[in-house]
Amino acid sequence: MLLSAAIITRDEAEHLPGCLESISEIVDEIVVVDTGSRDATVAIARGGGARVACLLWRDDFAAARNATLDLARGRWILYIDADERLTAGAELRDELATTNAVAGLVRFQPGRHSTRYREYRLFRNRPDIRFRGAIHETMVPDIQRLVATEGAVVVDMPAEIRHLGYEGDQGPKHRRNLPLLRRAVQNDPDRIYLWFHLGAVHEGLGDADAAAAAWIRGVEVARRQSKPSPLAVLVYAKLAFYRLHSGHAADDLVAELRDYFPHDPLTAWVSAHNAMARGQWNEAVPILEGLARIDATALIHPVLSYDERIFGEFAAHCLGLCWFHLGDNARAEHWFTMAAEAEPDVEEYRLKRQLAAVRAARARA
Repeated sequence: MLLSAAIITRDEAEHLPGCLESISEIVDEIVVVDTGSRDATVAIARGGGARVACLLWRDDFAAARNATLDLARGRWILYIDADERLTAGAELRDELATTNAVAGLVRFQPGRHSTRYREYRLFRNRPDIRFRGAIHETMVPDIQRLVATEGAVVVDMPAEIRHLGYEGDQGPKHRRNLPLLRRAVQNDPDRIYLWFHLGAVHEGLGDADAAAAAWIRGVEVARRQSKPSPLAVLVYAKLAFYRLHSGHAADDLVAELRDYFPHDPLTAWVSAHNAMARGQWNEAVPILEGLARIDATALIHPVLSYDERIFGEFAAHCLGLCWFHLGDNARAEHWFTMAAEAEPDVEEYRLKRQLAAVRAARARA
């Protein structure tokens, strides 16, 4: 047996059918470990041909993931969630059947407005590759250990996974994850990604100060690293915007971003907003124009996803503001038009375009 799909579920009756449909022609078996569904998830999984086991939920995502691995019989594992969709063809199976790699990276799109990045979703079914972490669980350390000790290789696979994105009230999810993340940062305080998500959960629950405190801890971890993790740009950016929205400067954070991550789009985005907050419109313009020239559909980062709107709608809106403040209403009208065309439902863009157009017409009269 070549490939097993490993899925953990809880109340996923809405999403699971689409996931099963997307993988059914690619995998040899589907293993589902359900952690307490009260809807039709288990019946849907069984009806879709999955082998289903039930596991008492113990606030530990890694334990649930590993339960699926214990049941899987394929030589390779594809781990995927119910609200994700796989796009792949026969070439994926050909690659898995012939490669000597220990793991494979797929293109992953985490949400509707997100750019893609590469994520470990395919790996050999062997007992020394297991998930760790009660939340934001990962098997990457085991794979990296095998690369270091055995000379194992990781390759790009011809596959893409798209996450449907989160909709509706995220409060229950945030309240569930908050204690898990608090324990996680105690157990692994040097993992910047956990501090980023702890801050994001606090932010989602409306506690901006607690969010900032978490991001500060993440920045402190990055400052202790000889070479900060690429993920550190996330906590720097979040903390910088917290300061800017609070009416404070973020010059020190911008300087560190430019030092550590000079070519990262988030560095440019934060730098532009910091300049705008200072009224330095001329400084912000070339930064924003650089972002607007990036093709978000072609951007595939090794580990990070960006909001694609910072290269389109949002960049255009900010450029419109800059040129408006600089007194060039024709250019302001152009960029507000670009923003309005990118997102026609935003009335603010249309009103600003109209105002800039009126002023530009007066200037020509």
